[in-house]
Amino acid sequence: MKPIIIAVGAIAIILGGAFLLSQNGNNTPEDASHTTNYVTIEVESGAVTVTNDGATRSAVPNETLATPFTINTDEAGRATLHFPNGSELRIDHNSTMRVDKAVYQTDTQDISVSVFLSIGRAWSHIVSLATPASSWEVETSNVVATVRGTAFDVHVDASGTTTVTGSENNVLLTVRNLETGERYPDYYTILEPDNYVVITHEMSETARVQTESGESPINPRTLLQQKEKTDDIRNDWWITRNEERDGGDDAIEDSKDGTVEIETTEEMGIGIIDSSTPAPVADTLPEPSINARPLSLVVNSASPLTGLSGGDPSIRLTAILTYSDGKTRDVTGNVTWRLLGPIGILQGNVFTPDVAESVSEFGRAFGSITATWRNTETGAEIFGATPIFEVRSKVVPLIPEG
Repeated sequence: MKPIIIAVGAIAIILGGAFLLSQNGNNTPEDASHTTNYVTIEVESGAVTVTNDGATRSAVPNETLATPFTINTDEAGRATLHFPNGSELRIDHNSTMRVDKAVYQTDTQDISVSVFLSIGRAWSHIVSLATPASSWEVETSNVVATVRGTAFDVHVDASGTTTVTGSENNVLLTVRNLETGERYPDYYTILEPDNYVVITHEMSETARVQTESGESPINPRTLLQQKEKTDDIRNDWWITRNEERDGGDDAIEDSKDGTVEIETTEEMGIGIIDSSTPAPVADTLPEPSINARPLSLVVNSASPLTGLSGGDPSIRLTAILTYSDGKTRDVTGNVTWRLLGPIGILQGNVFTPDVAESVSEFGRAFGSITATWRNTETGAEIFGATPIFEVRSKVVPLIPEG
């Protein structure tokens, strides 16, 4: 008798439990099989809770949740949301954020993220969106921030006033209706990295009244006035902490083979290397020169991270640091390894594929493995990751009776 595969078949319902329909409503099963819609939660401190399906509970460190859900931090709580393309949302204490969408297409690398910050602070560190179809939006009650690849802070106080502070590249800010969420495209500003903007409920009401009356819109520079960062803002602990963590990423380029490579400043880099490339042998790597500076980190695997299923043999990973003189160093034992997604077990740098029980009914899961190296001299962190890859549920043969 032929073995029976106990798993979801070709029409995979991935992590969200539903197909994501395209605008014309004609998504095919093949399209859906390449779609993920989840976020990994890193609990950094304090109490962090999540609410989904009407139930509120404590967040489980490094758990993966399908959207939509709401995350809340207490007075000591902080958390980071990790998205499939390597982007992050860092949530400060006393914050509430609803994550509405985090759709990622593994075949095209399109990503569409939409979150709503009710109160508190959230820092976006966005890997440059690689495709025109990608989008990243952070909404509050009175404004929406739209970006393609940048870093910025959004703060909503108890009165509902929103302050958006730039950090890397520009951010498009558009005023929105307090009740309906309608956007007023005439009332916008493009926030520059060295500036900040304060948006009040009164500004939103002004935009609504003028739009409904048909009056000529107020000059956006009059309504949304950008101001240069003050010393207090530049020295703000939350701002400086996140800018140090970001390390000043410059750009991301898509290679033709789908590998993402990030060019960085001297002290910080992010690199993703094709998982099918054999891992370098540590004792064959030439030593960098004394004055060479660490630039980027790549994560490699001893065997391809493709066609994996639960129960497959473990795979050893390596982390290779590249210096400004072009030489490399094996830092596998000097990085912090992290597993993103319900795809298996990670012990040190050894990965064992296994679809988590929480998503086993879907027959597959997507995720990534990251490594972070810390420069002991500067404190800057350099991040590397594998590509997003798939692990299928274990194939269980049916034993015939008798």
